[in-house]
Amino acid sequence: MNINAILFDLFITLLKPHRLISEGFIDATIQVLRRRKINFDEERIHRALTESYVSGRKLKYDLGIEIHALRWIADSCYKSGLRLDFSTLKEIQKGAHEIIIKSTEIFNDVIPTLDALYKAGYKMGLVSNVSDDMLARVLLKEFKLSKYFSLVVTSADINIRKPDPRIFKYAAEHLEVPISQSMYVGDSIRDDIYGAKRAGMVTVRIIRRGVKENIYYEGKIYEDYKEVLPDY
Repeated sequence: MNINAILFDLFITLLKPHRLISEGFIDATIQVLRRRKINFDEERIHRALTESYVSGRKLKYDLGIEIHALRWIADSCYKSGLRLDFSTLKEIQKGAHEIIIKSTEIFNDVIPTLDALYKAGYKMGLVSNVSDDMLARVLLKEFKLSKYFSLVVTSADINIRKPDPRIFKYAAEHLEVPISQSMYVGDSIRDDIYGAKRAGMVTVRIIRRGVKENIYYEGKIYEDYKEVLPDY
């Protein structure tokens, strides 16, 4: 197997969030509205944000496109009678990042694995479904992962979501590595494994303890990077 590039998923592969990302944005929205002393019905706003997120999530999966977190928040608040200006939205974004960082941890095997692969000369990239490109980059910086990745591709940045093969092909093209010489490591059968396989990548599914996905999968699964990645 001639592998020159290894690409990773972000959540449940490298990082473990202890709450939904959407909850971080909802909490940040409520906090900022309170801090700015904006008159609003908290229950109504919370309900509007939650319902909008659920319907938007279905739309994202059906169409394979991304809806940016700030657009979701702005539209939800507008429908509830609140027009948020840019500075308020940016404050919400910053607050959400802080909340999400505090409720996220890195898996113990990540740094040793990435460090070894980096020293071995593999090109590495990140391909993630995330509704805020800046969030992915902030998390990489916070957990000291940025230096390992020469490419970060998010659905928020290019408006294509996994499992669409185009997002994987985009990443391989920008890493300047043939798709057949690229390996993708992720936890989701639907988004990561089937998507990357359809694009032509070698695929590896990693299962983190306590995380289950009830989809039938014909193939090997792993709980530790040392079982699966190229020798280093």
